[in-house]
Amino acid sequence: MALILLAAALVRGSTEPERVSWALPAACAWGAVAAIGGLWLWSPHGAWPEWYTFLWLPALAGAIRPAPRRWALVVMAVVAGTAAALIAWGAAVEGRLALASRDAQRLGHEGDAVAVALLERLSQQVTAPSQHPLRTAGDLYALWVGSALVAEDYPAMLALWSAGPEGAGQPLAELQLAPLELPPALLSALAHTATDGPCIERLERIPGVHYVLVAPLGNGTILTVGVGPRTRLLPPNRVARFLRGDPGVEPPYAITLSLPSPTSVVGGSVECGGRDGPPAANGWSICRAVCAMSTCASPCGDRGRWSCAASSW
Repeated sequence: MALILLAAALVRGSTEPERVSWALPAACAWGAVAAIGGLWLWSPHGAWPEWYTFLWLPALAGAIRPAPRRWALVVMAVVAGTAAALIAWGAAVEGRLALASRDAQRLGHEGDAVAVALLERLSQQVTAPSQHPLRTAGDLYALWVGSALVAEDYPAMLALWSAGPEGAGQPLAELQLAPLELPPALLSALAHTATDGPCIERLERIPGVHYVLVAPLGNGTILTVGVGPRTRLLPPNRVARFLRGDPGVEPPYAITLSLPSPTSVVGGSVECGGRDGPPAANGWSICRAVCAMSTCASPCGDRGRWSCAASSW
C-alpha cells in the first residue's frame, strides 16, 4: 500500500482531476480477476508462475492514475488489499503443506530419538524410590501428565501388569489415550519377559515405529508405556479428549494411509510418484495428500503410483 501511494504521488499533478477516469473501476475489476486467477494458478511447487506477477501491472497502473482523492484512495485500497489477501492465503497454504510434510516424514521405518530419550527419563522417574506406587488408571494418568511426553504430544497407552509367578502378565490397570497398534497380548508378553531393570522395545508397526517402555516397579508390578509417531493418523481417543479438553479447532491438514493402487482417483486427479517417501511396515506405503481449495499436493512412497485420499478445507 505504501508503494502504491508513493507511486501515485509521483505521477499526481499539481491540480486534482475533477472527473473519475474509467481506468479506476477497470483497475478494481482487473485486480479481482487476477486474484481469483491466482487461486487456480497457485502450485505447491513454487507457488505462482513467474509470469503471474505481470498480470497485476494493469491494476497497479490504473490505481496510481491521477483521480479525485476519495476515488484514488478507494481504488488503491481495493487493489492493494486484494493482492495482500492473496499473498496471505498462499502463505497459509504453504504453512499447512509444511506441517503435513513433517507429519509424513515421521512415518515408516524412521526412528524417533526424542521419544527414546523421553521414555528413558520416564523410566528413571518411575523407578525412583520417591515415586508414588501406581495402582489405578488415575495413577497412570497422573504419571503421564507429569511427564515430558505430554508436551511433545505423543500418542500413548499405559498399562500395569502383575509380575507374580502364577498370574504374570495379567492386566491390573490400563489407560489408552490413542489408537496404537499395540494389542494387549503383545504388551502382556513384553511384561512377562521383563528383566530386572527397565528397557525400551522398538516395534515397527503401522503407521510407523512404536516404542514400549517396560519397567518393573518396586511394588511388584510392571509398567508398560507405549508411544507412537506424532502424526494425525493417530488422533487422541475419546478418553484423551475428555481428560485434556477438546479445543474443537479444525485441523490444518488431513493425512491418510492407503493400500497400493495402479491409479489414484480419490477426490479428484491426485497422482503420486517418486521415491522420496519411506515405505511403512508390512508392505504398506506412506502417502500424504494435502489439498487447499482446488490444488492438491501428494508426494508418495516408492515403486510407482499409489492411491491417495485427499482432504480439502
